[in-house]
Amino acid sequence: MITPLMLLTILIALMPTAVLALIYARLPAQVPLHWGITGKPDMIGPKAWLWAVTALLALTPVLLALTQTQRPWLGVVVAGHLALLGVGILALVAGRLNIWVFVGVVLTLTLIIGFSAPQL
Repeated sequence: MITPLMLLTILIALMPTAVLALIYARLPAQVPLHWGITGKPDMIGPKAWLWAVTALLALTPVLLALTQTQRPWLGVVVAGHLALLGVGILALVAGRLNIWVFVGVVLTLTLIIGFSAPQL
C-alpha cells in the first residue's frame, strides 16, 4: 500500500525528471557530463544520458521509501537531497550554474544531512 509519505517521496524524486522534460528540447545534442578540478567540462556526451542520470536519482529514494519500515521519512529526506542534486546537474548542463556554486551547495546539503542523520 502506498502511504502519503511514499507518494511525497515519489513526487519529490521525480522533480529532476520533470525539469529535464521541460528543458530537453532546448539542450544541445552534446552536453557536458563531467567537470574536472578546473571547473571546466572534461567529458561530453549525448544529452540522452541525462535521462539515465535523472532515473537513477529518482530510483534510489523511491526504493528506500518502499523498503524502509523503521524510518519511513528517510525516503523523503534522501529524495529532497537527490532532487536538488539532479536539478543542480541540469542547471550545470544548461549553463545556468557555476560548477563551484554547485559543489558548495552539494557539500552544504551533505553536511546538514550528515549531522542531522543521527537525530533523525
